[in-house]
Amino acid sequence: MDTVMFGEPIPKDILMQCMEAVNDCDCMLLIGTSGTVNPAAQLPIRALKQGAQLIEINPEKTSLSPICQSVFTGKSGVILPLLVEQIKRILGT
Repeated sequence: MDTVMFGEPIPKDILMQCMEAVNDCDCMLLIGTSGTVNPAAQLPIRALKQGAQLIEINPEKTSLSPICQSVFTGKSGVILPLLVEQIKRILGT
């Protein structure tokens, strides 16, 4: 697992992979982010412009909350399993 600590730059090759993924995504989950640290904070905006749906899961609303189609306020460890269960019900799996 790769991580980038606060203040460290995202490696250029990884950032390019992220941009490519954003261009192809239909839905982006924003989990545990402040939505203020660039360039990562620009990825959801780019995804939205490409037609993706944005789903935010955070303890508090963020600067990205107003552009998200769905906002769940709370702990991701509680909300994600509930969201997965609902998706499974919708898909009949």
